Amino acid sequence: MNKQEIAFFEEQYNTAVAARDKILLKTGICLGIAAVFGLLTVLNLPKLALAILQLLFTGLIWAACSKEITHGIRSFLKLRPSTDSFHALALIASAAHAVYMMATPSPADPHFISAVLYLSIAISMGMKYLYVVQIVKNFDLIRDKKTYALQVTDLSLSKKYIRQVCSVNPVVDFPNVIRTSYDGDPTEKKNRQFVPLVTLAVIGLSILVAVIHKGTFFPSLLALLCICACFSAEMSFVLPYITMQMRLRKLGSILMGNYSIEHLKEADTLLVKDSDLFPPENNEILSFNIRNKAMAKEAVSYTAALLKLSESPLEQAFQQKFQDLPLRLPTVLQWRVIKNYGIVASISIDNVLFGNRNLLLSHNIQPWSPEKEAMLTAAGVQLMYLTINGKIAATIICRYNEDPELKKSAELLGGDFHLLVDTKDCNISESMIQRKYDLSHTKISVPDPDEAESVVETREELEDDQSPPVMISTQNALGILESIRRGKQLYKTVQLCIAIQQLSILGGLLLTLAGLLIAPGQMSWVWPFAFHLIWALPVVAVSLFKNQ
Repeated sequence: MNKQEIAFFEEQYNTAVAARDKILLKTGICLGIAAVFGLLTVLNLPKLALAILQLLFTGLIWAACSKEITHGIRSFLKLRPSTDSFHALALIASAAHAVYMMATPSPADPHFISAVLYLSIAISMGMKYLYVVQIVKNFDLIRDKKTYALQVTDLSLSKKYIRQVCSVNPVVDFPNVIRTSYDGDPTEKKNRQFVPLVTLAVIGLSILVAVIHKGTFFPSLLALLCICACFSAEMSFVLPYITMQMRLRKLGSILMGNYSIEHLKEADTLLVKDSDLFPPENNEILSFNIRNKAMAKEAVSYTAALLKLSESPLEQAFQQKFQDLPLRLPTVLQWRVIKNYGIVASISIDNVLFGNRNLLLSHNIQPWSPEKEAMLTAAGVQLMYLTINGKIAATIICRYNEDPELKKSAELLGGDFHLLVDTKDCNISESMIQRKYDLSHTKISVPDPDEAESVVETREELEDDQSPPVMISTQNALGILESIRRGKQLYKTVQLCIAIQQLSILGGLLLTLAGLLIAPGQMSWVWPFAFHLIWALPVVAVSLFKNQ
């Protein structure tokens, strides 16, 4: 990173640290108020005194978490409720209940269950704290390291049933990680209709209880909204997210909130260049045997020109073997790539073939014997031919060497991914990649010539993409595939946790309504606390074990 990028990085890091410390303070205040009020409710204090304390503590909670609670109210009024909306509505009900208690004390009032509401808000703030902690740790991970950005886009390759691909490229401009990480919450989409409908239901049920038991509207409203403001509200997104983020950091990758989740859920194809799999500095030209001495100069220069034109991973190795290559290579007038065969080209006045035995046989040129080629293949090397005007001018024996670190990463892969390899090298085929990287269970595709242009355009588009990356990683190419696989799991995990949370609210409302109808004066804080605790356990279990 340049000086400007480093300054931007440090600015974001300091912002995240400040936010972490601020939210930790809010969490501590809410926990303290919940503990104090919970203790006071069991000390047999006069009901009027407890009502005054409830109003005071409700105001303190609102003041301490004013940003979150105000956002909860505003988002609710805009019919785009957030995870804080139920907390905000319950706080309003708590204040209304306290005022009602001071004005009209009644034995039918619940036993000050606002302590559970305060605890739920404290847990929500704690989840926010843990979320920001992950952002800080993410910055620590990528500090002073070379990083790569994962981008996702659509690509239509109907022959291969590929609709969306992702690509990994070096980070050029460091993104705004904080803004992207805070952009969106998957629970908001699910709660868009759920929260308003449940709120209307709560009001209606409170009226029903008040009709049957006079003077119980405000106590019932508070009790039902305390059920809605459950422990698992913020947990349903944050807990699975942070558990997955902790695992991904061990793989050298970081997520950026719901933005990453939404973009990763459909990504199942990684687009890589052949040079990513076979780094140019690793490959070798073992032998360049000139068969036609009269064409020696042309054989070398034509091979160099075609390796350069096809962006072959062998180009660097060839240049090192022939360091006296002319600065200006011959111009290739026409050329086309034939998949699994090679290149047919026109250079100067010569017709040139550059490829394997299949290419030569298709042009009635006799290559080496199959037995001799099989011996080379068994030794892990490849044989290529260069023909000029129908005659073999040179044979090239070469070796493509995989990246050892990528091979370690490849060992972790299963069959859930599709690897799309952008190459014009006839030696780099699906079977060759599977053999070199031991990817027998991974779907690998090399585009057909008629698809190659679309693949190249997509790769260039992803390289130039200015939108925030879906993921940032210290790993490149295959090294990031395990991170993608795990990140894809997160979408389903979060959706399941949200479903558990909503189901718990609906079930809790029915059970609480039954309790209010049967014995409204016996509704203590024990019931909502136990209920929330029981329903938080499935969210914790899913977050820990489904994110494996």
